[in-house]
Amino acid sequence: MQVVLQLPSGESVILPAADWTLGREGNGLRMISSVGDERRAPLPAPIAQTLSREHARIRLWRGNLYVEDRYSANGTFLNGIPLRPLQPAVLESGDRLRLGALQLRIALGD
Repeated sequence: MQVVLQLPSGESVILPAADWTLGREGNGLRMISSVGDERRAPLPAPIAQTLSREHARIRLWRGNLYVEDRYSANGTFLNGIPLRPLQPAVLESGDRLRLGALQLRIALGD
């Protein structure tokens, strides 16, 4: 299973299902896996500044994909609903995920 994050720019970032931490680095989105893999995507400064350095976590657990907020300053929202810190919520294809002001669309694939 893999997660496709569709960014507002139209760019897509593919994350092999694992354990990923998403957060800000400079003026961009940084994604780091638990095994050391890393992805980056540039963002407009006003959007990047709403992300915490360790904003959210996406992980595969018992066959489901979950997202959880990591005590971010500006919140994590799944389909418009705010997530409580460290309370995992199931991610499904087509979900809308918002990290601060960053809007993402989730697609799942093999």
